[in-house]
Amino acid sequence: MFHGDSTRALLLRTFVPLIVAASLINGYINTTLLQHWRANPALVAALCAVAFAGLIGWIISGLSMAIGGRIDRAEEARNLAQAELRALNAELEIRVQERTRELRQKNQQIAEQLRMARELQLALLPQQFPTVPADVSDDESALRFLSLYFPTGDVSGDFFSVFSVGEKAAGVFICDVMGHGVRSALITSMIRALVEEEAQVTSDPGELLTRVNHALAEILKQAHTTMFATCFYLVADVNNAQLRFANAGHPCALHIRQRSAPAEKLESDGRVGPAMGIFPSARYQNRRALDGHRRPDYAVHGRTVRS
Repeated sequence: MFHGDSTRALLLRTFVPLIVAASLINGYINTTLLQHWRANPALVAALCAVAFAGLIGWIISGLSMAIGGRIDRAEEARNLAQAELRALNAELEIRVQERTRELRQKNQQIAEQLRMARELQLALLPQQFPTVPADVSDDESALRFLSLYFPTGDVSGDFFSVFSVGEKAAGVFICDVMGHGVRSALITSMIRALVEEEAQVTSDPGELLTRVNHALAEILKQAHTTMFATCFYLVADVNNAQLRFANAGHPCALHIRQRSAPAEKLESDGRVGPAMGIFPSARYQNRRALDGHRRPDYAVHGRTVRS
């Protein structure tokens, strides 16, 4: 005998029709026997009731064994599958929690590394500016500098440098490497090192950009990567009252007069050299402004542009 929930439902659905059919048959037999055999009505009713009770029990038992067994086995298989599914779900949840915890730890490590990289990159920017001449205070310097640095991310491809060029001049180098993030920041560090190295060799803006571009292009070629950087380098020569500059694909600096005309672009013939890191043989030409005319009331504004 099988007693699963599905078997009980089948028996309940079958039991009512059987009882109705048995009652109809029992009434028909009782009427027939009483008419032909003139038997005792009470005895006939009792015998019919016993017979049909046995018949109904046999039918129900047969249904239980024939159909109920299969249904109960299917139900047991379903219950087993559900139990296995619950176990798999529990195991999956544990794995997801472990993976989430690992990812959170890695993200924290990456965030800490980016914070450190940002601090290092900020430390590489000028912390103080040179004076001209070198032995005077900031208030007495012929040149004064102001910088605003707002990177778009934790680390950036933008940087600038301000350094002395002899006793009576200062150089301003502005650079913007393509892209964002760690890759661009690494290229800026390379360019900064190249500028420091080449500035010891030449103070000519065009020559410095040419040498830095050649070295950068060779490094990128060896690394099998394509990157470029726009740069602007200006030398403010106090002794000759002259601005000498060269441009490698960078937005033009602005020449601002305090008491006269609006700002003007620092350019002579409208041409700008190519970005650095693409053409190793590119040569950059010098441009000049002021050119001997002493104007104490001017400012030069250089910048990078990020979209």
